Amino acid sequence: MFVSLSNIIFPLASLGMQAYISKFYPYYHDNLPPKENDMITWSLLASFIGFLLLITGGIVFKDLVVRKFSVNSPEFVTYYYWLFPFGLGFTFYSLLEAFAWQLKKSVLTTYLREGQFRLFTLVLILLSFAGILKSFDAFIKIFAFTYILTALILLVYLVVKGKLYFHFSPSRVSRKFFKKIVTQASLVWSGSLVYNISTYFAQFVIGASPPGTTAAITN
Repeated sequence: MFVSLSNIIFPLASLGMQAYISKFYPYYHDNLPPKENDMITWSLLASFIGFLLLITGGIVFKDLVVRKFSVNSPEFVTYYYWLFPFGLGFTFYSLLEAFAWQLKKSVLTTYLREGQFRLFTLVLILLSFAGILKSFDAFIKIFAFTYILTALILLVYLVVKGKLYFHFSPSRVSRKFFKKIVTQASLVWSGSLVYNISTYFAQFVIGASPPGTTAAITN
């Protein structure tokens, strides 16, 4: 459920910023020095604002979630709020990953997503077997921050290597292409939202279904 929900949270919170990075990075790269490139600043800021709106909606509709999932998926209700830091980490990592792709760092980002993330999970499992993590509750609460840690690793790497700077004044590229950026991001945001909901919706329907109806849905 953590991974499934994060794949829905990302297109909701990111506001199409991943597509913005992929589409417009060459314009920023060709027309601005690295220290004046404000692309990643606005991408992360826009996604953070989108995530705050998402959290607000999550709080408002929590009672509905409790009613739908409390019987068939009580753990989902218990750790409901812990889904959000996982989704936040997934969102920020995906944006940094898109930026790193433009810098030809796809091998590193693939390792972090496919290898480092699983390594963190494996360490938590081993700590549980060793009795250091003494409860499932502790496991889940630490697991919720694994993608944030993965995103921080990539962020620190890009900053240390001088590949990423935070510039908070709108550049001439941002001002010139603002309308096109909004149009592109909106189009991709709506399309990716529909795609991800259609992909992962069944898991939430099964989780919310009363006992005895799961077999009928899956068939």
